[in-house]
Amino acid sequence: MDYTKIPDLIIKDKAEMCKPPEFGQSVSLTEAKNNIGYFMYHQLGMTPYAWQYYAFKKFRENKKNQMWCTCRQYLGKSTGLAVIALHSVIYNVYPIKTKYDITHIGLISKTEEQSKKLIDDIKNLMRMGDDHIRTITGGKVQNYFTPFLSNKQEYTQSKTELTFVNPKTGKIIGKITALPPTERVRGYTFSQLLMNEVIVTGK
Repeated sequence: MDYTKIPDLIIKDKAEMCKPPEFGQSVSLTEAKNNIGYFMYHQLGMTPYAWQYYAFKKFRENKKNQMWCTCRQYLGKSTGLAVIALHSVIYNVYPIKTKYDITHIGLISKTEEQSKKLIDDIKNLMRMGDDHIRTITGGKVQNYFTPFLSNKQEYTQSKTELTFVNPKTGKIIGKITALPPTERVRGYTFSQLLMNEVIVTGK
């Protein structure tokens, strides 16, 4: 298998991006929306691997219907997918043109248990993000991410689905649904379908 070389420009760009804000400088929400790596570092408090940063950029720039990414184990593939999913719904990046105009991300893993674990990973990312934002704001912002998960009964919050709302307006902005690779995926309309450790054969 031929391996993709991470361009030097990407490595340099990542190094420049992964620097704490200077005193008095705030995190750019516009940059966070447009750059998943920036979102991961400055809002979640996690430093992306070079390959993740490159993959995030390719994902955002991708004009095709499919994108495949393969790498060896324990290099953060599942974490990368969880970050992409969370970023997509927090910023409503891929709204489906319905009466709600929400981003609906589908997550498919090899087994149902792995799908549920991805949902747990996303919740953990949100808690880590809360801790990070609390630290860099000196406690002025206590909980930044968790209010995106509505506690209203009409919105689903379960082991396999999360519903996201605008914390200020309460308006629904996105969903993440995790499924195993079975026929259950049929019938859903997703903005993006992210697959983790799933082998696809045929058409």
